[in-house]
Amino acid sequence: MKIRDRTIRAEIQEKTKARQDFEEAKQQKKSASLLTQKRPNVFTMGLATILPGDELPLTTAGFFSDYSF
Repeated sequence: MKIRDRTIRAEIQEKTKARQDFEEAKQQKKSASLLTQKRPNVFTMGLATILPGDELPLTTAGFFSDYSF
């Protein structure tokens, strides 16, 4: 995730740990995202603490390479 002048790289974690880390970041008013797979080829992304006017370009790599957003 790229927000303002910062690039935040994704980290694959066990689902419970990832959700806990995301919730902690959200409570601390930090910018954060959580990508979860609902079923094959269906993902949802949660975002926290995105300020008005912030742009969030989405760049995918690896297993998303056949898709465009």
